[in-house]
Amino acid sequence: MRERRFSTLNSAIQKLANYLSLEADRGYDNGSVVGGLDRMLEPWREEAIESGVAPELVDVVVARLGDYPRLSAKSREETLRGLRNRLRAEYPELGPSPEGSEQAVSAPSQEAKAIAKPEVKQSSQSAESKVSAEPAGAGRVEAENGKSEIED
Repeated sequence: MRERRFSTLNSAIQKLANYLSLEADRGYDNGSVVGGLDRMLEPWREEAIESGVAPELVDVVVARLGDYPRLSAKSREETLRGLRNRLRAEYPELGPSPEGSEQAVSAPSQEAKAIAKPEVKQSSQSAESKVSAEPAGAGRVEAENGKSEIED
């Protein structure tokens, strides 16, 4: 096990752990930091390096959270879970998850699920006029707005 310089929890690590916990509590909405988690990365990176956090850990955090705004809710959940586990492995003084917070990390609230947008799959047909799956000559066409219309 690697020796660390500080006997008390590093303030940059505590700050990061707080951001991640709040983000999980909020349902991975990227709102635990004003402007999004990625906005805190550069100031946190500088603080972490100055306070002696291992450069490898700093690089992992910055890399994982840099794309956070573009991730789906499920990917955000997985990213945070991985980072929190890595932080606990490096800093056991963070302790186990507070009661219920692992539940929050592994199962977002119903509200968060309702807010999350479903993944969109691209179709090989044009969105402007998809022919419905009715018998030939039925004259139904799916318009751009997604509603079926009868063709004359």
